[in-house]
Amino acid sequence: MMNYPIYISSSSDDEDDEVQEKPINSQQPETATIIKDERRIYEAALQDLNQPKTEKDLPHGVLSVPLMRHQKIALEWMRQKERSYNNCLGGILADDQGLGKTISIIALILLQKLKSQSRHSKRRRSRRSGGTLVVCPASVVKQWAKELDDKVSLEHKLSVLVYHGSKRTNDPVELAKYDVVVTTYALVTNEVLQPSSSQRRFSGALGRVRWSRVVLDEAQTIKNHQTQVAKACSGLNAKRRWCLSGTPIQNEVWDLFSYFRFLRYHPYAERCFFSQRIMVPIKNNRLRGYKKLQAILRAILLRRTKDTLLDGQPILHLPPKTVTLTKAEFSPEEFAFYKGLEAASQSEFKAYADAGTVSKNYVDILVMLLRLRQACDHPQLVRSSEESAVEPVRHGDFTSTKIKAVMETLESLEKQVKTLVFSQWTGMLDLVEYNFVKNGVTFRRLDGTMSLAARDKAVKEFNNDPSVQVMLMSLKAGNLGLNMVSASHVIILDLWWNPTTEDQAIDRAHRIGQTQAVTVTRITIKNTVEERILALQETKRIVVASALGEDPGELSATRLTEQDLGYLFFGVKQENL
Repeated sequence: MMNYPIYISSSSDDEDDEVQEKPINSQQPETATIIKDERRIYEAALQDLNQPKTEKDLPHGVLSVPLMRHQKIALEWMRQKERSYNNCLGGILADDQGLGKTISIIALILLQKLKSQSRHSKRRRSRRSGGTLVVCPASVVKQWAKELDDKVSLEHKLSVLVYHGSKRTNDPVELAKYDVVVTTYALVTNEVLQPSSSQRRFSGALGRVRWSRVVLDEAQTIKNHQTQVAKACSGLNAKRRWCLSGTPIQNEVWDLFSYFRFLRYHPYAERCFFSQRIMVPIKNNRLRGYKKLQAILRAILLRRTKDTLLDGQPILHLPPKTVTLTKAEFSPEEFAFYKGLEAASQSEFKAYADAGTVSKNYVDILVMLLRLRQACDHPQLVRSSEESAVEPVRHGDFTSTKIKAVMETLESLEKQVKTLVFSQWTGMLDLVEYNFVKNGVTFRRLDGTMSLAARDKAVKEFNNDPSVQVMLMSLKAGNLGLNMVSASHVIILDLWWNPTTEDQAIDRAHRIGQTQAVTVTRITIKNTVEERILALQETKRIVVASALGEDPGELSATRLTEQDLGYLFFGVKQENL
């Protein structure tokens, strides 16, 4: 069992308070202690349920934009969570994408700073006691820095450091001077000693500061508790901890364990207790188990969607969003190629199933599914992958059905309409780009291979240059945190197992600041694996809704099971083969 420090609220909630650490006993707590902890959590959940949502605002002139009502409620909620120790200091702000979680956190930072400035008798902050550390994907580092500058009035500016690049300081005392330090998950992984590691490797500057607060933006990045990034984030030394995510559960309930471990949300921060007190009840009785999970979450999680009502009114008045599913048909050449690939894949999968070796060959099976999905986009993606993993995609004159659909969609739009085009594969982006160049479409591109400066330049040019019609975006690099409200049309070229990834991509355009109606085109191919992925996406949506209390459904989504794989290959459950 891992030993993690608990950060306990001190007598002052001043930002200069030293972190107080209390080691956890390596022995398992008594059952009576766990029950007492859970009772306290349920009482907090009941209190949160029954009390009206109170609001907190900053003095006039501190922010350059006024807080919306739901953001004022979030500010007061976060303030209370940071002041009263109730199993953890902090929580999960899980508002839907585009509802302004960033400005809510900025308001919290400013509120704490104003309070500390009003105390003339405050203790002096120790040399390594820092301010707020914001950890985010590389694609939104510059956007965080911009928001911290733009949203704060000149008189109340925060000192902000973007901690990134080869010339960054290695002095923790230097980092501790700033009100806010913005960095990436990759750097945290490299610089923070992991509590579970027996190897005492060097800890960089990030790991040697006692942070007043750590904020994980797009916190679903740490959803797999076994990854190095999740362990490193949990190893950060901080008094207050926050997770920001519009999609806190993406695959399964186990995603929550990594957040609970980071937050020090006891007793559920220990894997054995998370399993005993959350997973086992869900397994034994799904309805009751999910009700218990909702209570556990209510004590530390605040979530509002774009459909949430306050006093009978929507919390946010956004233009409408229309999603259209386009089911296209293969050309004869594509159909023949796909059917041959599908037949070979089915035969290979059936051989594994008959031999009882599906689990042993899980990775190979996923590769077969990958090839089928790529064949739905363009045969060239499969051929290039088979010939050489590093060979660049060759541009030929063949235009796939999906690329034709993209071109037809763009031609149907008025010239002033800006469009985001998402694909999972950079090879597909290459092929679409080739057709854009050939047809004179003005575009910019954003994918994970680009530097931060190049990404920032592409976003600015797309948002500000009227002549740039399209932004080509990698689904993974472009679905997190970016503000692209200049676009009013979104095209999703290929389906992802998890619908929340697509939702995040769509919400780059449908968010605060959007003034136009947003239309979304999802392009799929009839009678292929993509139709089965659509069905699996609905299962994922149900488990998220069940855990968050947004839907009465009781299904649970997990790692793709053998039955799921059989369904994807054959359209029937494996037991029926």
